[in-house]
Amino acid sequence: MMVTLAGFTSTESLIKQIIATALDMIIQVSRLPNGKRVITHIVEVQDVADDQIRIQELYQYNQQTEDFLPVDAMSAHLRKKLEEGL
Repeated sequence: MMVTLAGFTSTESLIKQIIATALDMIIQVSRLPNGKRVITHIVEVQDVADDQIRIQELYQYNQQTEDFLPVDAMSAHLRKKLEEGL
């Protein structure tokens, strides 16, 4: 993992737990063939289970319609955070 290159020494599972705790959402930006950058995915970071960071995709960009499509419902935990202003 890249974090170990910075000199931080710890177990990989602890690093994953720190990352999963620190992030609520991940917004992915991609460049389209025409050069335009758009948000293509919005995912919720949930927790760590079986030594893997669990994420849930919430929205995905549809290039044909140029719109976001809901993929899955956000958790009650994230909904509460958004209502509180994250």
